[in-house]
Amino acid sequence: MGSGRTGGGAMRVLIVDDHTLVRDGIKWMLVNEPSIEVAGEASDGGQLLAMLDDVAVDVVLLDIRMPTMSGLEVLSALKDREASPPVLVLSMYDDSALVRQAIVLGAAGYIKKSADRDELIKAIHTVGGGGHYLQGELTAPLVARVDDHPSSQRPLSSEEREILRLVAAGLGNREIASRMGHTEVAVRAALQMIFKQLGVHSRSEAVAAGLRLGVFD
Repeated sequence: MGSGRTGGGAMRVLIVDDHTLVRDGIKWMLVNEPSIEVAGEASDGGQLLAMLDDVAVDVVLLDIRMPTMSGLEVLSALKDREASPPVLVLSMYDDSALVRQAIVLGAAGYIKKSADRDELIKAIHTVGGGGHYLQGELTAPLVARVDDHPSSQRPLSSEEREILRLVAAGLGNREIASRMGHTEVAVRAALQMIFKQLGVHSRSEAVAAGLRLGVFD
């Protein structure tokens, strides 16, 4: 079961953290939000993977540091599943290497546990809607290399910016091609140019770079 919007009702989230107090705190933050429903909770990655076969989930809220099976191992395992819900990492750690690794492994978003309720809800809706979300203070280390040689970097064209906006909104290459009147081949080529220009290697990293550069303002 697991993946995809479960319908027009509340967005269903599954909380994964090895600390009961943390899980209870997240549930408390979401209990009065009618647009979000806590579908379940797990104390480790193995329990999460087992639950996804039986529980309909729109977003997984995932801790990084857990015993037995870490959040990074969970992300790696989810990549091998045919259909998995998007993952929003919710962690106390903001080490740039850790954030980058989570994004490379497929996390659709990453925020700190110190985030307030409004930001958590916004992140859940963004990720559950097919987009990407990185807490503002976490974008800088991900795209710091964008600023290494600013004088030699060609600004993104208006068309490249629009493609990046559509990527951030969660659209796939086919949808972007249809929206912009291009072929999928042309969109793939444009994305490769965008990746090269920004010095990144994935869609999530490109979105992070776009946030830093103000592409979505």
